[in-house]
Amino acid sequence: MRMSATAEPGVQADSAIGAYLPSVSDELRAYERFRTRSPEEAQLGSVSFLSPHRLRVRDTSEFSALAQVADADGATVCHVRYGCEVTIERAPQQEYLAVLAPITGELELEHRGRRHVVVAGRALAVLPPGRHVHMRWAPGSEVFSLRLDVRTLRRAMRTLAPDAPEDLPLRFAGPVVDLRAGVSVYGAAQLLATVFGQYAHPEAVPRHVLRHLADHAAGAALLSLEHNHRDEIRSAARRRGCVGVRTAVDLIEGETSAVLTVAELARRSGVTTRTLEMAFRKAMSVSPYAYMQRQRMQKAHLELQAADPADGVTVTGVAMRWGFGHAGRFAARYRQTFGVPPSSTLRCG
Repeated sequence: MRMSATAEPGVQADSAIGAYLPSVSDELRAYERFRTRSPEEAQLGSVSFLSPHRLRVRDTSEFSALAQVADADGATVCHVRYGCEVTIERAPQQEYLAVLAPITGELELEHRGRRHVVVAGRALAVLPPGRHVHMRWAPGSEVFSLRLDVRTLRRAMRTLAPDAPEDLPLRFAGPVVDLRAGVSVYGAAQLLATVFGQYAHPEAVPRHVLRHLADHAAGAALLSLEHNHRDEIRSAARRRGCVGVRTAVDLIEGETSAVLTVAELARRSGVTTRTLEMAFRKAMSVSPYAYMQRQRMQKAHLELQAADPADGVTVTGVAMRWGFGHAGRFAARYRQTFGVPPSSTLRCG
């Protein structure tokens, strides 16, 4: 199939967004898989983290390649650089979704007879399972990518939309996504790289942390990218959001000291943190954190009213119990809310 004569560039985005794409080579320095001037070595070395593909090099005398790869529990981040123009051709595979962010240079993808150009700082390339890949890297291109195994996406799908049919395959649109639309996916990948950068090898990273980061990245992909299960996810979020808010409010109002976090509220309410945030703002016109702080201030006020200073109760102690770690800021906010300093409430009972 012939490519169209004209390119379809990645959607234009703010030029400032390019600043959101820092180099990840420092974070992944300890995870170098290969550094070579041999195309054969580069192709063989990449088989360990990519499906089989064909690498064609325009000028072997100018060829160089670097690959840094860190693998979590079903999510992999890669930083790859080629020194000259290369073309990669890959048959359809069913194992993973790949999202590619050029840091420098550009990628050129063929899809359904059209040529799509993915420019650094403007767009992401989406390579889903089941799709043939024909991709050209411009000379000196440097790419940061996230690979999500299908099983990881399925696991995240069960969390986001438990009632969605499991026998239907995930089909992603693409192949180009505006960076602004996919920025949460890039952010999840960057977070993975940052965490890996704090350890010398993947085995040193706590396994539960890897699992959480992989699920977070998969959830970001399912919430941000276009695919055939978006309607089920949105519908589930609406249904669960209402129930989640009621559960979270009950948990907050039942607190006897400041022990809950927003993440814990979401977990115990059976929704994601993002879903709880959105549902709370819609139902209560505030964030769950703001509502929780308001309720804790009210409970601190009631406790100060009922307390007897002779029993050793102090303003600082009450503030700390309700999660206000800075006594001065607590006093200022208390006075703004109730019109008197907390010490006056404690003295007057």
